[in-house]
Amino acid sequence: VDSNTLSKFVYHGIYVNTQIGSQTRVSANKIQNTRDVGIYLEGNGGGEFISNRILGTDVGKGMVVRAKNAVIVNNYIQSKGVSSSKGIELHAIADGTKILFNSINVGSIDITNGRALEVQGGSNYIIKNNIFANTGGGYAAYFASTPAVKDIDYNNYYSTGTSFGYLGGQLFNNLTSFGTALNSDANSKNLNPNFKADTALLPFQKQLNGAGISSGNILLDIDGELRNQQAPDIGAQEFMVDFGVTRLVSPTNDCFQKDSTPVTIYLRQFGDIPFIDLKLAYQVNNGPIFKDTIPGTISNDLEYTFKRPQDMSTNGEYLFKIWLVENGDDNLNNDTLVVLRKNKNAPRVDFSYVTQCAGIGVPFIGTASIDTGFISRIEWDFGDSTIGVGYTPAHIFDTSGTYSVTMRAISDQGCFSEVKKNIVLKSTPIASFSVKDACFGTAVKPVNTSLIKPGGTISNYVWKWGDGQTSTGFEPSHQYNISDTFDITLIATANNGCVDSVVKKSITYSLENGAFKLNKPAQDFICEGNSLKLSASGANGYQWLFNKLPIDGAVDSVYQATKAGDYAVVFVNGLGCRSNPTQPLKIKFNPRSVAKFNFDSYCVGSSIQFRDSSKVDSLNRVSYSWNFGDGSPSQQVGNPVYTYSKEGEYKVSLIIKSTVCTNQADTLEKAIKVELPIKGKRYEPVSVLENKSKKLEAREFGVKYEWTPSTYLDNPKIDEPKYTAGKEQTYLIKITAKSGCITIDTLQVVLYSKCDIRAPEGFSPNDDGKNDKFYPFQIGIKNMQVFRVYDRFGNLVYDDKNANSSNGWEGTHKGKKLPIGTYVWVAEGIGEDDIPVKRSGNVILIK
Repeated sequence: VDSNTLSKFVYHGIYVNTQIGSQTRVSANKIQNTRDVGIYLEGNGGGEFISNRILGTDVGKGMVVRAKNAVIVNNYIQSKGVSSSKGIELHAIADGTKILFNSINVGSIDITNGRALEVQGGSNYIIKNNIFANTGGGYAAYFASTPAVKDIDYNNYYSTGTSFGYLGGQLFNNLTSFGTALNSDANSKNLNPNFKADTALLPFQKQLNGAGISSGNILLDIDGELRNQQAPDIGAQEFMVDFGVTRLVSPTNDCFQKDSTPVTIYLRQFGDIPFIDLKLAYQVNNGPIFKDTIPGTISNDLEYTFKRPQDMSTNGEYLFKIWLVENGDDNLNNDTLVVLRKNKNAPRVDFSYVTQCAGIGVPFIGTASIDTGFISRIEWDFGDSTIGVGYTPAHIFDTSGTYSVTMRAISDQGCFSEVKKNIVLKSTPIASFSVKDACFGTAVKPVNTSLIKPGGTISNYVWKWGDGQTSTGFEPSHQYNISDTFDITLIATANNGCVDSVVKKSITYSLENGAFKLNKPAQDFICEGNSLKLSASGANGYQWLFNKLPIDGAVDSVYQATKAGDYAVVFVNGLGCRSNPTQPLKIKFNPRSVAKFNFDSYCVGSSIQFRDSSKVDSLNRVSYSWNFGDGSPSQQVGNPVYTYSKEGEYKVSLIIKSTVCTNQADTLEKAIKVELPIKGKRYEPVSVLENKSKKLEAREFGVKYEWTPSTYLDNPKIDEPKYTAGKEQTYLIKITAKSGCITIDTLQVVLYSKCDIRAPEGFSPNDDGKNDKFYPFQIGIKNMQVFRVYDRFGNLVYDDKNANSSNGWEGTHKGKKLPIGTYVWVAEGIGEDDIPVKRSGNVILIK
């Protein structure tokens, strides 16, 4: 169980029940504000409990051990509350448990039940290098009885109360008597660990530093830092105690040292914990030793001045030794500082000067001498953030006024002396003006901001315009006759003759500028739904025009055009000068394309021509994608031809996408019902009398007809052509339906010389759909009134008084099938020449 954070549990934070032979490790967990037990261990397998932080256990116990051979190392345990509160509780069955390098802080105010360590029994304990602190006044250690076998030593016990420890029914108020009774803890301590905070168990107690003993091969502390294996620190954290004396701040190597020079040192905190009441001392030239104590807690670096100063008024060398007294820290190398200081001779120094105007070099003359040694360097500070060197510098001050000038002479020993004098320059003008750039044809009007300090007066101004012209006066104006950049110079002269000048540039702008540019757009049309970016460059400002009129708010270098028309731009320079409008950009409008299409047929197996009729502007270019709805690949052509292999209803879609306006696309979907061709039919023969005409009839479902051959027909392209008798002819009738499907029917024309009624000699009414009915057919008969059938006994078995219905005889009589035999038929009719015709014959009934 590693590296978890558990907060605010009402019962246990972590509960472990181990078995014999198990390998249990609970490490680096943070268990906060548990009400009962932070870690509860029981079972027979022991386990390792390393580097856990059990903090804020309220009215409960940090760890409870009810298992043998547990190893508890490098843990922080802190509990609190108003009643029972314990750090580590070992039950009588916890034999062989090792408790090493733990830091425990119990803050319960219940002095009877508040216990940093509680041992209820058991044997073979090793308890070393722990801090058992009870800051609530209860027991630091509580033993119900003395363990039979134990190794308990090098711990630190602390309690703020009088009941230091408890052993077998007896109370102890000090470590000595408690250790004697327990027969342990010969090297243990009884010190306030001064924890950094209740929950931050870093001890601010330097006497615990190195006070432990190496045990259990514990190489690291709770933070994973190496432990000192010769002299480890007591508690869960290995800490460093180290203050150092790093620098002698005072005295320095100055000249003319005083008889009461402060001795100031810089102390640095290198360790982890603060020092309390730090003792230190210093000695000069092996003389008397002066000791001081810095009271209170010291956590950070600081400068400290000894109470006793040092007399350094005599020239010579002073060897300072400063050290920390009995600090007991981990690093002795920085506890002592030895520094040499000297008291040296200083030069004598003076200088003179001649007053001048500002802007003119002021001559300085310096003098310097020294009793011993020599002058190695002369330095000047002229009081205007500039420096100089040498005995006779000449310095130019920018403006008049009073300056504090310092001359410093430095000896070969590094000692220096200096003298300061205030230098007052003659009142000198400060020439200054501001000027705005101008458009060509507009006068330049500078603003004179020259000034002079009180006591002086500017009596004269001269302006040089940079084009060979000059003016006088306070604020004259000037107009240039060309556009260019000019250097304007102002010379100001005071009544005492002091002069100053300043030069500034002024630009007279042309209304036109080679840098002005109206950029060519990416295209000369606007795609519907989009805008077209127009841009210009080279100017300070812009005004876009549409059809010669300004566009409100269009004053940036970029304009997004949305309408067709003429666009131009006016350029504006930094002065507000405006150019003429540019030549206009003629922008057209490209409307969005609309997908449309149609098709000419819808027959299975026939080539269907799909024709694109989309609305596409002349500026546009589009790509096509056809989907025929039957799972076949799409086609990317304008007018595809496609053949369907199965009948059915399909959804055909056309997608058109613009190749010039990438945001434009349109889709149209239509349903097409693909039909099968109607099966061809062979018509009943048509009888025609010789030298007569007769209308032939084809089925009426077509939209186009073609009779082949076309002979003897008045119009072979219609459904009912007129036949004029020539000779017998068989016709193929090609019928094209609305769907484009083609059906081929057959019709035979038979010629007869006279009107007649005929019938076949037999029929087979077996319900197979072929030759199931018997009826006579007519040759030139306008009307057939009677059609009868008689059996061989003369009985009437069929009588059709409306023979033109052609219903035919089905071979039944009174609902019963007739027997096989020969029957007699009789028919009467009226011919086309109005002559009656009567015929009869035999028919064989075949079943």
